[in-house]
Amino acid sequence: MMEKRSREKQAQRERILRQPQREDERLTSPSVIQAMKPTKSGVLPDPDREERLAQARQRVQAKEAEKRAERLDSLHTLYMNARNFITTEEQLAAEIERVFPEGENPAWRNDHQPGENIWNLGLPPTIQSIVTDAKKSEAARWDVIQGRVKKLAEEITGGKM
Repeated sequence: MMEKRSREKQAQRERILRQPQREDERLTSPSVIQAMKPTKSGVLPDPDREERLAQARQRVQAKEAEKRAERLDSLHTLYMNARNFITTEEQLAAEIERVFPEGENPAWRNDHQPGENIWNLGLPPTIQSIVTDAKKSEAARWDVIQGRVKKLAEEITGGKM
């Protein structure tokens, strides 16, 4: 079935390619000057091609260099943070025991209750409270300034602080 359709389409294509020139084209062809006839080249020559290609290469190289620098920075950050990674079962057990001790946790204690539950510290802060506290609190403004100074120092020195 498909083979038959394929052969029919090929035969139709051959007929179209072999058909004689249309009569109107034959009669008007001598009056059309050669310069007005379509040229065989589908693409017009571009005098600025080399310059545009060079600029494109530079953009690609700059982008690749930026990606490489970002990867190196991420690798450096990973290396700096690797000292805090938990890599063994013993380290995991020790960290779980430190964060969730049996009985009373002094970090969870408040004025009214012993530190047996994290909710003794109250509800977690909402986004609105974080935003308003950040604007009002002198300590919060100090933290923002210190963060900016740290970023600036990292940019200047080229390393993580």
